[in-house]
Amino acid sequence: MQSRSFQVSHLPLYSLSLSHPSEYFVAGADHIPHLLSLSTSSFRNPTKSVPLKVIHRTPKSKLHSHSDWITNCNYSSTHNVYITSGMDGQIITWDSSLTATNMLLYQGPISKLSLVNNSMISASYDGSIFIYNLKGHTLERSYSLKLSVPVLDALLINQSTLLAADKAGTITISKLDNKLQSSIKAHIGPIPKIIFEDCLIYSIGKGDGYLRCFDDRLPLTKGRRIKNQYLFEGGISDFIILRNDLIFVVGGGDGTCILTNGVQIIHTFHTTNNTQLSIVALTPYSILQISDTMVAVGWGNGDISLCNIATLTQTRIKTSCKNAIRCLVVDEHSLVAAGDDGLLIAIDLMSV
Repeated sequence: MQSRSFQVSHLPLYSLSLSHPSEYFVAGADHIPHLLSLSTSSFRNPTKSVPLKVIHRTPKSKLHSHSDWITNCNYSSTHNVYITSGMDGQIITWDSSLTATNMLLYQGPISKLSLVNNSMISASYDGSIFIYNLKGHTLERSYSLKLSVPVLDALLINQSTLLAADKAGTITISKLDNKLQSSIKAHIGPIPKIIFEDCLIYSIGKGDGYLRCFDDRLPLTKGRRIKNQYLFEGGISDFIILRNDLIFVVGGGDGTCILTNGVQIIHTFHTTNNTQLSIVALTPYSILQISDTMVAVGWGNGDISLCNIATLTQTRIKTSCKNAIRCLVVDEHSLVAAGDDGLLIAIDLMSV
């Protein structure tokens, strides 16, 4: 396995996005966004970890920046704008020189920030959700919703429907055109993530360990839940919808990943046989689908698993990171990871 690494920060990195080929936007506990342009040279040195040739940019002024952890990094190629948000309740837009161009302030930490076409959706622990029209570096608010509990995830569907998942286990469905609103009591405890796929709403329970699927087109009298599967005693932290109705699920803290169809378990990936590892090492912190048949999982001890859902096999990669891998992106033939060691690690997938 051939890899390259670069020390971005001496504090944990919590978010990573691909802005251009071989260019990465990353940030974390040092409150500073980092823009890294990597050399495009091939992996010539077969040793385990080779230093990266990197052009490393950070803001020239800290006057207009974050005062707490940055937990979300996004890039809009349409508008060539970089966007960050974090625990200080701020959303900041940046130009390519990392000069702040716009700032928004919430009453609580930002839990989710995503871009859909020309819209930006933000959710906060203060219970607020906002949709903005993104016009260059200008943000124009087009819709707002206020809930009484912290919002953990929010999705904009077809520019007409807003889905919000909260800490109390409820999914709120809001129609933007007529402002009609309904809700589904989906879980006991927090819902860290929801996915909308083929007119169905998939959700996971951080507290109850269930994977569930709902069809909000069904009347409430008939019940909207169509799939209900208990998977992890320690709760579910993340999931991905794959092809052929397969779902890849991680959680617990037992070192396993589950491939399911929402009704029965297809396969359980046991990522290690070492029973002496701590619960942190056995906890997954990030997942990413890198091809039709491959899912990458970042673990608490810095390892990465490549799980092949076609052959039901896996490859365990020992990286130069010793602590949790928090975020993953794929760039051409490289898998790029960042996490608690402050390292950016690029792994050549062709050598695995």
